Amino acid sequence: MPIQQKQQSTQEKVTFLTSLNQKNAFNTATKQRTELLNAMVASNPTTRPGSIDSFESIAPGTWQIVYAPHISTLSGLLGGSFDPVLYKLNSDGTIVSHAKYSFPIIGQGWLSVSGTYGSEDDCDICRVDFDRAWIEVGQQDGSSGELQPIGSFDDSPDDWYKGVVNSLGQIGFRQEFAVFPVSYLDNDTIVFDFELFGTRICARKVKNTA
Repeated sequence: MPIQQKQQSTQEKVTFLTSLNQKNAFNTATKQRTELLNAMVASNPTTRPGSIDSFESIAPGTWQIVYAPHISTLSGLLGGSFDPVLYKLNSDGTIVSHAKYSFPIIGQGWLSVSGTYGSEDDCDICRVDFDRAWIEVGQQDGSSGELQPIGSFDDSPDDWYKGVVNSLGQIGFRQEFAVFPVSYLDNDTIVFDFELFGTRICARKVKNTA
């Protein structure tokens, strides 16, 4: 990448991240932030960001969503939150995602899914195929303390709802929801398009694989 283009990419990224309240945690969506995110995307420094060659050395580690307008909207409508939303990507192509939820009536807990990731077209589109879903349920009054997600489906307790949650998850694991165009990628930040809701999601790398 030419030096001038690289500098522009860096500046657009800094401008977007500066607009956030927290650079490594979830932020509420605003029109200004979405515009700045789009400007950062326009300066994407990586060619073929959805190809294995581009992301295989970057992907392994834990990534956290910092910006996702559809999650902001859903959380606002339901009067709760999904925060944090984490993706643990492994070098063998497996992925585990944990989303902490906190809502009135149902309380708090962790919703988790696992599967595999790769490239759909070896160019601009990545693919994520989830095949297992499980849940860690906390107390409704939030008295569970620092509730932690369960690492895998096999490790989740054999409660009556284990099979129900996994079955419901299978309904959402549809092929048409498994592809995500990647519009920005560098060594610690990714933006991918969630076409189902017509929004872009920005995640940042918060931990490298040990």
